Amino acid sequence: MSLRYAVLTLLVVSVPTSAQIVVNSTADVAADDGQCTLREAITAASDDAASGASAGECAAGDGEDLVQIGIAPGSSITLTADLPRAWETWTLEGPTGSADGVTIDGGGQFRIFELDSNNLQQTHTLRGLTVTGGLANAGGGILVGFQDNCVFEDIAVVSNVSTNGAGGIYTGREGNCSMNRVYVADNEAQGASGAGGIRISGGGDFVIRNSTIANNRATATGSGGILVGFFSPPEGTFLLEQSTVSGNTAAGSGGGVSEIGANGTTTIRASTIVDNHITGTSGAGGGLSMNWAVVLESTVIAGNTAERGSGEWDDISLGNNNTTSNGGNIIGINGFFSREFPVGTPNANGDFVGEEAGPLDPRLEPLAQNGGPYATHLPMANSLVIDAGVCPGSPADQRGSIREIDDPSFINFNGDACDSGAVEGRTFVVDTERAPIAGVTLSAPAPNPSRGTARLGYALDAPGAVRLSVLDVRGREVAVLAEGLRQAGNHEAALPSLAPGVYLVRLGTEAGVVSRRVTVVR
Repeated sequence: MSLRYAVLTLLVVSVPTSAQIVVNSTADVAADDGQCTLREAITAASDDAASGASAGECAAGDGEDLVQIGIAPGSSITLTADLPRAWETWTLEGPTGSADGVTIDGGGQFRIFELDSNNLQQTHTLRGLTVTGGLANAGGGILVGFQDNCVFEDIAVVSNVSTNGAGGIYTGREGNCSMNRVYVADNEAQGASGAGGIRISGGGDFVIRNSTIANNRATATGSGGILVGFFSPPEGTFLLEQSTVSGNTAAGSGGGVSEIGANGTTTIRASTIVDNHITGTSGAGGGLSMNWAVVLESTVIAGNTAERGSGEWDDISLGNNNTTSNGGNIIGINGFFSREFPVGTPNANGDFVGEEAGPLDPRLEPLAQNGGPYATHLPMANSLVIDAGVCPGSPADQRGSIREIDDPSFINFNGDACDSGAVEGRTFVVDTERAPIAGVTLSAPAPNPSRGTARLGYALDAPGAVRLSVLDVRGREVAVLAEGLRQAGNHEAALPSLAPGVYLVRLGTEAGVVSRRVTVVR
């Protein structure tokens, strides 16, 4: 007799667990008192344990946790000590989708966030926060550990200090970090490791998009704005895209952006690097100092200064002849780097380049609010940047305004009809509607044309952050109809009373951007 057995094999798929923890207090204590403070929430998420038995305490974490700050928008949390180290994958969200939703203040005494898993390669996500008043040896505002990943969106890191490196943000080696719509300003690095604003330690992939890095200081050495270190393998990458670097100062090289080491590549695309300054007499590259490989495209580097020399180091310093231009760049003074950037308006590469004897002035307005969440430099009416860019298919500028809108009074040297730098300047005709994207629907305003106000609806297949705004024909944001986290489902908004003209209603989401045109008549 034989027995036959039917064997059932079960495939068990491990699905990450998660918990939601809601901060309900602005206090900075750890006690079983019926409140969930930020301090307690970080510990609950990392240790997977409730902060106490009383009702209202922080729930226990469970895997990849979401910590939501549920206090009133605009509130502040003032620290009484360094916050606990966050060492598991987690997300921290402020009460709104913007950086001014909540402020975490170190009072000039304590580091705000230490995101370090002790080599466990965790991912730390921060959204909708202002980080200020931090003080530490490295990363006065935020420190990211070795091999840890970070996602920073809609955060402001302002007025923090480090006694060694990175007054604002310090990222560890061999992690991957993405920063989108961040504002890093007025931070200071006092020690030898430099980087007043952001220090990137290399060995991974790092991206900064749609951000402003302004008025940071490195008083001893290093870069004032962003310092990228590619010192040892593995090779890393750094992308700066559609961002503004302005008003930063450094005692060392790279007042705005500096790259050191030879194990990585920097790409700077559609960005504006102006008004940065080197205070030391040996530093080079008031705007940009590169030690190794760099790719530049549609970027403005002009109006920077350096104490060294008589102007030849004011804007750029390029090392090892490893520079690639994709065209559309505006270089005020090429200095000793005429091979990479020969003088011309434009030159054979499609760049506009000046020299010490005849610097180019890109003619930009001072740093100011020009729509979008953070300050930018708007091109003047006669700016060199207008229609000089190379940006086929660019979805938007730093502010979220549409690109590639032709100014008929300018010649399109590079054929794209978009402007160089972080923001689009004179846009005269809003005539393009963005194609639909999966999971997001934006209905046409009705009535359209409108004699006053109009209503429109939008729908999300999944919850997420949105920004629903109205742009005029010059690409300027004239109204914000909705902003912050929204649940899945249907939503409705009303247009405000607008002057007669053509407008674009733009819905920005994590999945992408959709837009609709509306005409207002008398």
